[in-house]
Amino acid sequence: MNLSIIIPHHNQPDLLEIALRSIGNDPLTQIIVIDDHSDQHLDELEALKKNPMYAHVLFLECPQGQKGPGCARNIGIEKALGKYLMVVDADDYLEAGYQNILQPYLDSDLDLVCFTPISRIIGTQEDAHRVDKYIKLIADYLNDPCEKTEDAIRFTFYITPSKLYKRSLIETYHIRYDETMVSEDVMFSMRVGAYAKTIACSKEVIYCATRSANSLTMTQNKQTYDTRFNILLIQHVFIREKIGEKRYKKLDLPSLIFIVNAFTYHLGLGVAIKSASMMRKNHIRILRSNQFKINRITSFLRLSKGAKQASQK
Repeated sequence: MNLSIIIPHHNQPDLLEIALRSIGNDPLTQIIVIDDHSDQHLDELEALKKNPMYAHVLFLECPQGQKGPGCARNIGIEKALGKYLMVVDADDYLEAGYQNILQPYLDSDLDLVCFTPISRIIGTQEDAHRVDKYIKLIADYLNDPCEKTEDAIRFTFYITPSKLYKRSLIETYHIRYDETMVSEDVMFSMRVGAYAKTIACSKEVIYCATRSANSLTMTQNKQTYDTRFNILLIQHVFIREKIGEKRYKKLDLPSLIFIVNAFTYHLGLGVAIKSASMMRKNHIRILRSNQFKINRITSFLRLSKGAKQASQK
């Protein structure tokens, strides 16, 4: 078995079928769909499972209620038999001819291969701009394959689709997804980046991430914000330990966005101050420019809070 393709699914059987059709039926490719306790469109999902066109697909379920895509992918990893693994989200699809692009890499011994992704609004050819950052990361590496651009691929290419993973690497280091509802793929990507001995990048496109035309920004509540922020702290500590302070400082890691999001999602000034303080405690820079220190940001936020409270009296 050359390849195992893992597809987490929740409530989108129509898009799942598009994904399955894009993958096709290759006897050397194992396809695993893991349903994360769908509670909508169940008849359509059952019809898909019983369709003879997909008799080659292994359909599984997450146990004990909805756990998020991380749990579903972990179940897929446990059942995978292929030399290499790929992850495809149920609302995305593979580009025509992807098999020919993959084949040389399936015959290789590389630990990690990153392909240039694209994104489209569903039903159109319009760019959804979901993966612009990752397109640039690969282009930068291919234009100048040095330590800095390779570290950027290893530690800032957060999404896990549009990649090939050597399964023996995943099993040797027991790399698994966090079973959280958000940011479940961040530390998976960090661990693969840290432990992969051989990597490659390709300008070829095999993966399309989609977005619906009327989709809104994902709801950000205090719980999801805290989950993302805690993973951010773990991520920074992990990278610093693995590659050292000098290389760590050259990476463009997210930090300021968490302060901005505290206001964007109306979580309050207190959340922004607490986040800035935690970053300071963990030696995380909010801004890359040396002229701005995190303690100045924290002080500014505290002064702003004091001014706001004074104005309300």
